[in-house]
Amino acid sequence: MKKLSQAARVLAYLKRHGKISTVQGMTELCIMRLSNCIVHLRKQGHDIRTTQKNGNGIATYSLEAHNE
Repeated sequence: MKKLSQAARVLAYLKRHGKISTVQGMTELCIMRLSNCIVHLRKQGHDIRTTQKNGNGIATYSLEAHNE
C-alpha cells in the first residue's frame, strides 16, 4: 500500500471534515508544519482559507466549497 504524502493526508482530512487547525494537524495527522502543506495545496489550486482565533497563533484552515 502506497503511503500518502502529508499534503494528500491534509487534503483528505479537509474534504472529510471541512477544516483543520494546527493542533489537529499535529495530534491527528502527526504533521508539525501544517502551514507548509497548506501552501503546497494552494499552489495546486485548492482554495483554502486561513483564520486565527484571538491572536493565539493557532490557525484554522478551511477548504472552500465550489460548485463544479
